[in-house]
Amino acid sequence: MKMETGNVSKAIRKEGTIVLTRVMLFLFYYVMLIVIGFLLLASAAFVTYSVPGFLETLDRINLRILIAGAIALGAMWWFCIQIGFYLMKPLFISSNISDDNRLEITESDCPGLFSLIREVSQATGNKMPKHVYLSPEVNACVFYDKVSILSVFLPTRKNLMVGIGLLLGMNKAEVKAILSHEFGHFSQQSMRIGTITYRLLLIIRVMIDHAREQQERDAIARSQEDYKWYLHLAVYPISFITKITISFYNWIEKENRSLSRYMEFEADTVACKIAGARAVISSLCKLETLSARYSAYENVIANTLGKGRFVPDYWECYVFVYEQISKSESLFVDKDTLLDAPIGDNAKFPSKISIVNGWNTHPTLYERIDNARQYICHTDITGDEDPANLVGIKTLNAVGDIHQHFIASHLQSPVDWQKLSAIDQKDFESSFVSDYGEQLRHHFLFVFINKRVHAFSFPDENEIKKENVGNPFTEENRNMILQYNQGVEDWHVLNQIKSGEIDAKLFMYVGKLYSDADEPLAAQDEYLKPIHKRWCDLDVEIYKYLWQNTEEKDKLNVIYWPMMYANNASQAFEPIENKAKEIKAELDFYQSHDSDVTMSSEMNEALTTGLWKFLQGFDFDTTLKLFENVECEGIPLSKVINGWKGISLLRQCPHLGDDNLLDIIGEISDFLNYMFEVGHNEWKKIMTQTYDSLIVRK
Repeated sequence: MKMETGNVSKAIRKEGTIVLTRVMLFLFYYVMLIVIGFLLLASAAFVTYSVPGFLETLDRINLRILIAGAIALGAMWWFCIQIGFYLMKPLFISSNISDDNRLEITESDCPGLFSLIREVSQATGNKMPKHVYLSPEVNACVFYDKVSILSVFLPTRKNLMVGIGLLLGMNKAEVKAILSHEFGHFSQQSMRIGTITYRLLLIIRVMIDHAREQQERDAIARSQEDYKWYLHLAVYPISFITKITISFYNWIEKENRSLSRYMEFEADTVACKIAGARAVISSLCKLETLSARYSAYENVIANTLGKGRFVPDYWECYVFVYEQISKSESLFVDKDTLLDAPIGDNAKFPSKISIVNGWNTHPTLYERIDNARQYICHTDITGDEDPANLVGIKTLNAVGDIHQHFIASHLQSPVDWQKLSAIDQKDFESSFVSDYGEQLRHHFLFVFINKRVHAFSFPDENEIKKENVGNPFTEENRNMILQYNQGVEDWHVLNQIKSGEIDAKLFMYVGKLYSDADEPLAAQDEYLKPIHKRWCDLDVEIYKYLWQNTEEKDKLNVIYWPMMYANNASQAFEPIENKAKEIKAELDFYQSHDSDVTMSSEMNEALTTGLWKFLQGFDFDTTLKLFENVECEGIPLSKVINGWKGISLLRQCPHLGDDNLLDIIGEISDFLNYMFEVGHNEWKKIMTQTYDSLIVRK
C-alpha cells in the first residue's frame, strides 16, 4: 500500500487531532479526580474543625450517640484518606527506563557515531539527544528517560539508543536511514500533534499502571480470610474509578494506534529524503534476518553461560556464529549486500492480510517498502562504508560484557558471574560446532522435521516394496510446507477478526478492502484445500521413502504412532489444559499473597467433566504396550496411566479435589508431550540419517 505524502500528512493531522482531543479529555477527567481527592480531604478537615461544638450537643443528648458520632468521624477520615491519596498519587509518581542492559557513551568515546547522529539531528531539525546509549540489540530508538505528570508542563529531552547489532551487517547509509526514521518521528510539522500525544500517553500509561496495581491490591485484599470490610471502606469506589480509568485509556489507545501507522509512513518518508530510499528499503529488508540471527546467538551465549563459561570477545564470537548460520541457510547478508525486497523463508509467502485499523501499531513490512519505493531516485547513495568503525573495539567489548552479565542474571537458573571462567575463541567455535553443527547442517530439512505429522493409516508393506518412491525432500515440497503454514496462520487471523478477538473494522485481503471476514474466510478455505491435501499426501510419501531407505523398518510404525496419536490427543486436550493453566495461574497468584482461594464448584465440575470425557476416548491399550517398561522419577508410567484408566471407566463423572484435578491435567499434558518427543526424536534421527545418505549418493 503506497501512501502519498500529502495523504499521510492529512491523516496524521486528522488522527492526531482526535487522539489529542481524547487525551485532553482524559487529563481533564484525571484533574477532576485529583480535585475531588483534595476536596474530600478538605471536607474531612472542615468537618473535624466543626465537630467539637457538635459533640458537645450530642453529649447532652446521649453517650451512645456521642460514641457513634466519633466512630462515624473516624470512618469518614479513613474513607477520605483512602480515596484522596489514591486520586492524588499520580501527582507524585513517575516512570524510569531501566538501563542495566546498555552503556551510556559520550562524544569522546565514539566521535564517529556522534558525528553521524549530529548529521541526522540537524537534517531532521532536532536537537542532539540528551544521552546516547549503546545496546547489543538490532534496533535503535528515541525515548524519554523519565516521565511524570510534570512532563506535560516541563517537557524532557529525548535520549537515543543505538544497537550494535545494526552496525554489524548494515552499511553506514542503512544505519543512517534507521536513525533518520527514529528522529523523523519528532521532526515534520505535520507530526507535532503526534509528538505531543506520544508524550501525554506516556504519562497516562504511568497513571494506568498505578490504577492496575491498585486494582490488583484490592482483589488480593478481598480474597484474604481475615478481610475486614471496615478497613477497606473505599475499596468499591476505588475499584469503580479504576475500571473507568482503564476503559478511558483503552478508548484513547485504540485511536492512537491508528495514528501510529501513519506516523511510521511519515518517519520512513523523512528517512528516504535524508538517507535515500534505497538505503531505507535495504535496511528494512535486513532487519528481520539480522534480528533472527542475533536472537539465535543470544541463545548460544545463554547456553554457554549456563555451562559456567563466558566469552571474552562477545562480538568476535557473534561474527563466527553469524557466518555459520549464513552458510547453513545459503543466505549471506552483510554491509556489501543491498536488498530491494525481503529475503529468506518468511519472505517466500507473505501474509495476505493487512489490518487497516484496530489495535496494530505498524504497517506491514511490504506496505512500508511500497511506500518508500515512490521516493527512489538516481541520486540515492547507498555506499558500503562499515559502520562498525564508528564504535571502537573497547566500547564494543564493554557493551558485550554488560549484556553477558544481563543474560547471566536473567537465566531461568541465574549464574554467579564470579564463578564463571573464560572460554577462548577456538574452544567456543569447537563447542558451537559440537552443539549446533547438526542443526545447521540440516537447515533445509528442518522445515520437514518441524512439520506437523498428519494422522494416516500405515500403507501395506507389500505394496510399498513394489513402488519406486522418489525423494520427498525437495525445494518444491519445502515451499509447499511454508505456503501451507502461512495460509493456516492467515486463516486463524481471519477467524480472530470474525470473532472480534482482533478488533478490525477494515482489513485488506489479497489487496481488496473488507469489513466482514466471511467472504475472505471462504476464499482462504478454498485456497488451503488443495495445499492441505498435498500436505497430507507428503506425510505418506515421507513414510514410504523412509521405509524403503532405512535399516530400521520394524521400528518405523512404533515411532510414527506416538507422534500422530499425541498430536491428535493434544489438540483435543488443549481447551482443558488451557483452562486449567488459567485457573492455576490465578490460584498461584492469590496464594503467593497468603490468600486461601479455591476453585469454584462450577469450574471444578466443568474441568472434571472435560477430563473424564477425554479419558474415555483415550487409547490406553496401545499406550500401555509402548510405555509399560518406562519409569518417571522412579514411578512406572503404567501405574500412572492405569490410574487415569480407572477414572475413564467410572460410569459417571467423578468428584475430584482441586489439587488432584489440576495435578492429573498437568500429568496428562506432560505425558502427551513426552509421548510426542519419544516418537519425534527417533523419527528425526531416521530422517536425518536417510537424508544424509541421500546427499552422499548425490
